[in-house]
Amino acid sequence: MKQATIADVARRAGVSISTVSNMFNHPEKLSPDTRKAVSEAISDLGYIRNRYASALAGQKEPVFGLLVTGLDHGLPLGIANGAYEAAKKAGFDLLIASADNDYVINDHYIDFFQGIQMSGLILTPRPKNHWKPGYKLSVPSVITDYLGSPNDGCFVGADNIRVGVLAIKHAANLHRHHLAVVTSSDDIQTLYLRMQGMREEIRNYPEMILESIDAYDWRDPKAGYEIGKQLASRQQQDRPDFIIGMTDVLAAGVIEGILSTGCSVPEDISVMGCDGNPMAWCGSMPLTSIVPTGFDIGVQAVHLLLDEINSEHHQHSTIVNPVHLLIRESTIGRQAHNDAAKNLALINSSIHQPLHR
Repeated sequence: MKQATIADVARRAGVSISTVSNMFNHPEKLSPDTRKAVSEAISDLGYIRNRYASALAGQKEPVFGLLVTGLDHGLPLGIANGAYEAAKKAGFDLLIASADNDYVINDHYIDFFQGIQMSGLILTPRPKNHWKPGYKLSVPSVITDYLGSPNDGCFVGADNIRVGVLAIKHAANLHRHHLAVVTSSDDIQTLYLRMQGMREEIRNYPEMILESIDAYDWRDPKAGYEIGKQLASRQQQDRPDFIIGMTDVLAAGVIEGILSTGCSVPEDISVMGCDGNPMAWCGSMPLTSIVPTGFDIGVQAVHLLLDEINSEHHQHSTIVNPVHLLIRESTIGRQAHNDAAKNLALINSSIHQPLHR
C-alpha cells in the first residue's frame, strides 16, 4: 500500500498543504475545528510525518524537550508532570530525558534536542551557586530549579531561602533550642540558599544554637544514618533536640540512626527534611518536610517558552515559587500527627458536601 503524503491529508481534511504543515509546526495558529479535521485525516490515512526531512528543511517541531539531572526525586517528577500538562494544552508534545547527573550525557542531549529542531528546551541542571549557562542554545530555553539573573535567560525555581526560614520557625514553635543541620559541602545553589535562610532567621532567636554537620553525600541515606547515630550518642546536655536534614533522604537516614541508639523521635530529638521528596518518605515514620511546587514550576517553564516563541516583546524573567511546610510525625509526634490528619479529613469532607437549601 502506498504511504500517504501530506497532500493526501490536505485533500481529506479539505484544507491546504500549508495548513497541514501548520498543524505540525504552529498548531496554535489553527482553530480547534481545523485541528480536529486535520487530526482525523491523519488518523484515517495513517499518515506518518518524515521528521528528519522536516529537520533538514529547518522546520521546528511542535515539541518541547525537558532535560533533568535524574528522575529519582519528587521535584523533577513534579516539573515533568506540570510541563507535560501545560505543553499538551498548548498543542505541543514533551520529550523527557534524564542525564543521571552526568554532564557529558547532559551536553549530548542538549545537542540532540537542538539537532532535531525542537521548539524549545526546559533544562534542570545541577549547578553551582554562582553559575551561568555555559552553552549557546539555538532555541528558546528555560532553566528550572535554579534562580539566575534575567540577563542570562529565563529561570524558574523554588524559594529556597524561605525553606530555611520555615525550618527555623518550626523549631522555634516547638520550643527547641539546640539545632543541627545535616548538609553537604557541595557548592549547590539550593543547599546554599536554604542555609542562608536558616542563618538569617535564627538571628531572631538568640537562645537557639545552630551547628552544621557535613554529610559529604547529600543523596545517601547511609550518611544520614551514621550522623543520626553519632548525634544521638552524645551526652544529653550536648545533644541536639532538633535536626534538620538538608534533604529528605538525609533526614530519613538520621531518623533510623537515632532510633538505633534507643533514643526516640520526636520526643528526644525532632527531625525534619527540607525538599519535599515523597520518594524518601518510606521510612519508619512520616517525615516533616518543606514542599516545593514542582508541578507549578513545570507549568511556568512552558508558559515562558510559549511567550518567547509567540511574543515579539518577550523579556527574560526569574520566577520564584512559594514553598509550604508539611508537618508530620517526625517533629510533632504520632498523636498530634493523627489528630491533624483527622481534622484535615473532616475539613475536606465538609468542603465536598452538597449544599442543601
